[in-house]
Amino acid sequence: MSFWNIDISITFVRTLLFLIGALIICSTQVVAGGATTVVFRYDDYSSGTPANLEVELLNIFTKHHIPLTISVIPYACAVNCEDVAPQALLPLTPAKANVLHQATNDGLVDIALHGYSHQNNNPHKYTEFEGVNYKVQYARMEAGKRFLEQLIGVPITKFVPPWNTYDSNTLAALDALGFVCISAGPAGPVSLTSPLKYLPQTCDIADLKRTIKSAVFFAEKDKIIIVVFHRYDFVEADRERGRLTLSQFEELLDWVTSQPNINVRTLEQALKEVAGLGPDRFVEYSSYRKLVATIPPRFRPSISGAYLSPSNYMKIVGWMLAIAFHLSLLITSCVLLLLGNVMLVAKSRAGALAVRWALLSLLIVVLFRGCYGFTMSADSIYMVTCLTGASAGSWMANYVRGKRIGT
Repeated sequence: MSFWNIDISITFVRTLLFLIGALIICSTQVVAGGATTVVFRYDDYSSGTPANLEVELLNIFTKHHIPLTISVIPYACAVNCEDVAPQALLPLTPAKANVLHQATNDGLVDIALHGYSHQNNNPHKYTEFEGVNYKVQYARMEAGKRFLEQLIGVPITKFVPPWNTYDSNTLAALDALGFVCISAGPAGPVSLTSPLKYLPQTCDIADLKRTIKSAVFFAEKDKIIIVVFHRYDFVEADRERGRLTLSQFEELLDWVTSQPNINVRTLEQALKEVAGLGPDRFVEYSSYRKLVATIPPRFRPSISGAYLSPSNYMKIVGWMLAIAFHLSLLITSCVLLLLGNVMLVAKSRAGALAVRWALLSLLIVVLFRGCYGFTMSADSIYMVTCLTGASAGSWMANYVRGKRIGT
């Protein structure tokens, strides 16, 4: 019994001290920071989206004097945008264009180009532009940009790629057409020679509250939260996928504007007011998000929903979060299986041996799937950590029991 009291307890205490130290290091950076910029980006506005819902949305933003960026599809698919088969396209109607024209004249709305038709061109992943040659991408963007500028009467200089996917040809075409900003997801290619700015999506409306609550205390100036939402996020448009009603969304906007040090801006306004939106910041943020992405969503810290400026300590925080989570998980699973197997060995050595080999075999299968073409999601990494700890704990049980018998 003395082996357990001394050796195992010391290991546990050392680990606990490490985790406490990691939290202290992180907490030295979590102090009241400067203002946080919030950008609301409404995607998929087109001839096929519900006009009544969008008019209501615009009325809510206008009523509360809150700026909004609307990503517009020039020529929407007539049937299904996810289908790669050729289909008719529906140009943005004059009526829907007039709504946007009036909203931009009021000064609270700016417009981004949201692809050409938002039609998928790849049977293996959703994308309109990724993998398409430069000439085709240029032609689609140029036609969509020209159509919207003539119809709405405002310059179109921001681009939101459908499904947040794009490639280096996309960046080259944007640069050639005079676009100043791309707003996609938290990862993607960059151009180090282009003046193009990057303002990626950082969260959705379901995570907005907790993201703001954490971001206002994070020691970063020029923090940005880009919250993206669609028509299907509202119960009035989609009862199955809808997350909230329009009245609940209005309450959320009230809450956002009541928070201290929160500035709501359009993409255009953010580009003018916030410094350092070039490729360096995007690359650093992408690296940080990749580290945090190894943690399953239900355990993921909400600070990952803010677009932070590039800094060395952001990498440290990302590593600390990932290491602290997986190490604590590893130790917990190891200790639990160690204790369980020690008790099981006393009753059935064959049963304990079966558990050990079953855990080891399952771990090998999961690792094999990850190494040979299968996607290693956060949950897969989470499973590997648990199985590694459990396998180690189960195999240590014999050693611990031997020590106990020897004493």
